[in-house]
Amino acid sequence: MKSYILSLSVILLLGGCASKNDEELEKSLLSAQRVEVYNITPKKLEGDAITGRALLNDFPFISNQRVVGYKGKFSNEFYNQLNSEYHFASLRDVDIWKLKSNPSAENFIYVLPMWVKQFKKVSNDLFEDIGFSNNLSLEEQKILKGWISEGGVLWIDGGIYSTRYDTFKKDGIIDSQAMKNMMDSKSSQLSFFGKTVNIYKSESKAIDFINFEPLQITYKTKSKIPFFQDIKTLQITTDNYLNADFMPQGDHLLESENGTPLVTFVKYGKGGVVFLRSFDFEDKMYDGELLRWKLLDYFMKKVDKKKELKADKMVQTPFKSKNETGVVVVPITLENKNSGQISDYNTTTSIKK
Repeated sequence: MKSYILSLSVILLLGGCASKNDEELEKSLLSAQRVEVYNITPKKLEGDAITGRALLNDFPFISNQRVVGYKGKFSNEFYNQLNSEYHFASLRDVDIWKLKSNPSAENFIYVLPMWVKQFKKVSNDLFEDIGFSNNLSLEEQKILKGWISEGGVLWIDGGIYSTRYDTFKKDGIIDSQAMKNMMDSKSSQLSFFGKTVNIYKSESKAIDFINFEPLQITYKTKSKIPFFQDIKTLQITTDNYLNADFMPQGDHLLESENGTPLVTFVKYGKGGVVFLRSFDFEDKMYDGELLRWKLLDYFMKKVDKKKELKADKMVQTPFKSKNETGVVVVPITLENKNSGQISDYNTTTSIKK
């Protein structure tokens, strides 16, 4: 980051030597000079690479909000085998203009789920909508596309969501249908880089006028890519009232057992955009954390068939499911008191451009 210091040049003049350029000299002496000073952050001064469990303190892809004190579900050996040589930033915080001259400044730029009223649908182009929702001008969006084409990966987690309080009108009347209509309007007829965008919607079960049960949806997974085949079970756990997740047509990196895409990749130039739903990472029954580490490794092209990123074998608690698509899971544990519900609002739509 550049900062500027204004300074006055001071020169000691000896003797009474005069010159016809005295006026110009005096003007020069009193004029302000601009000196560029480059600030170096403490992080840049650190010589030690971040390794082991310390990686969890700087890993933004596992949660909408950072979780203080999260220690991860695996052994020290697992985290010690991870390579931390990647750079990332939130789309809201990244220096877009820096990417224009230095595309390698960031490997990943991520977009977390957005509140429905924050999401600006200015057209049917989802890339443009995400750009304007994150306060990017058209020129900055153009630079972002160029960065992707040079090998960058845009990481989009989930889609848009609504809270129960969004259903309240100013007069205190609850209007859930109005909020559903807004969600439908903002998530319909979208395309991304010319690809049809599928929208996966879900609604939590209301208990009363204010409260509702957190939604839990579990998927048994499969993949044609060997690197992702040890991802077995993923769960979405959300306290949102309504969700609408984006999933454009692209390469399926991970699917549910019945073929529903869970992680897709839309290639663009040398890079591309990965879309995934906001899978839970804290519950040790599920593979949400492992999925994110593997995606990082996969897109950094560090997949070694002889030395693949492996996780410890975890003991899974049995569970029962309601169906295969958007599985509502009731884990057989004493700690589980509620089960999520998928309402009639939970649908999958594929809308042509």
